[in-house]
Amino acid sequence: MLGAVGISVLILALVQPSARAATPTGAPDLERVDAFIEDAMRERGVPGAAIVVVRGDRIVHMKGFGEADGRGRAVTPQTPFRIGSSTKSFTAMAVMQLVERGKVDLQAPVRRYLPWFRLTDAGASARITVADLIYHTSGIPGEANAAALADPTLTLEQNVRDLRGVAPNRPVGGSFEYSNANYAALGLVVEEVSGRSYANYVRHHILDPLDMRHSFATPRSMGRGELAAGHQWFFGLPRPTPDRFIPGQLPAGFLSASAEDMGHYLIAHTNSGRYANTSILSPEGIDTLHSPGPVTEVPANPVAGGSGGAYAMGWIEGKVYGVPAVWHNGDDSRNGSLMVLSEDGWAMALLINSSNPLSELEPTDYIASGVTRLLDEQEPVPTGLPSIGRTYLVVDAVLLALSIPILAAALRLPWWYRSLRRRLPERRPLRVVLTALRAGTEILVPVAILMAIPQWIGSWSLLMFGVPDLAWWLLDASGLILATGLTRAALLAWELARTAKGATPPSSRPGARV
Repeated sequence: MLGAVGISVLILALVQPSARAATPTGAPDLERVDAFIEDAMRERGVPGAAIVVVRGDRIVHMKGFGEADGRGRAVTPQTPFRIGSSTKSFTAMAVMQLVERGKVDLQAPVRRYLPWFRLTDAGASARITVADLIYHTSGIPGEANAAALADPTLTLEQNVRDLRGVAPNRPVGGSFEYSNANYAALGLVVEEVSGRSYANYVRHHILDPLDMRHSFATPRSMGRGELAAGHQWFFGLPRPTPDRFIPGQLPAGFLSASAEDMGHYLIAHTNSGRYANTSILSPEGIDTLHSPGPVTEVPANPVAGGSGGAYAMGWIEGKVYGVPAVWHNGDDSRNGSLMVLSEDGWAMALLINSSNPLSELEPTDYIASGVTRLLDEQEPVPTGLPSIGRTYLVVDAVLLALSIPILAAALRLPWWYRSLRRRLPERRPLRVVLTALRAGTEILVPVAILMAIPQWIGSWSLLMFGVPDLAWWLLDASGLILATGLTRAALLAWELARTAKGATPPSSRPGARV
């Protein structure tokens, strides 16, 4: 989900495939899977995780690892995590339920259900169908309304109405581009058609029927000991961060679920829409959810294990870490998730309470890769991404190298001013011009940074949401450079005014010590 936050420092290496290694029983070695997770968490500094493995209509394994928050609360299979863009499969499920009840037509224009729906292109707006939203073929850019990801005050309707300022970047129905805005709009369609809020609909038609008692579509306080605290890396160290629930992006990425509950959800997908004695969708509806739409080829992407495939309805059909499957991942810059429906009949959900877009989601990616391959009875292979520790060694070294001259320039201002007062009466125009240029550069560079971030990322709040350590460094460094430049310019103007009036600095007075 966080495709809108694309900041990375990484070195891609070749991934060498390894031979398939089945256990003597022909079943995955679950003890080895658990050991891999524990070792990977320790090696990568990941605070907490949980896994559930399903085969057919039953859970065959579930376990929690590590800590859910900074107080040391243990992760259990019942601990809820934010699941990020794995939420999209729930939204697609809700739409398909309404399709089977005859309340939604996938080929109908979105305006049948949201008459006011529009982009900057009126013609394109009228042609976008519900299917275009669900398959990401609407032409809405991936970065559309990216700032909404960090705005907890924005409602779902406000977020979708704000698309009126977004220009499509490709013909409607012509090709695939992943965009959270598509699923925000789908969530609003669910609301309008069902007469319930999205959260209320998902609770009554998906979570409750599947006995997902530790899952929710509304804010929950981590202080009540329920939701796992998401963690972000601050200059290389994971730290629990306050939860931020974004209602305007709920259908695209803000559901919360426990590993055990995700097992119930996966059973419905592997068991023709049934869990226990409850059916939430027909077998045909489940098959439709897992079937790619037209022109929905997903580009190969080493991040999150994608090696190409095609987008279905909130799922991707293709290979994940070399394993043929229907799958989807999620990330909200604080938590990561992965759902896998393997061709071999097993299913898995992995939840992790840490993330950092600066490392291209590497901690989650590393664990998810090893677990997926081990469950498919293959050996783990390198993801091709540097560890978050090595990434931050580079990032911290660069930031330190930049910080030293910035801080030195500010601390040397008194010395610089004394030197200016001694030398300015010499009336060297070149010295004045160079000093003015230096001050101007110190003013313009941070102003340019402050103005460029919203254009590049979407907003400062979004950068704060995704990589707060880098955001704070940029703000502090820019502020210090700006303050230094303004001070330098003011002192230069003051001294020019003094010399113009004939004032004599101490260094030129008779008997003055130089």
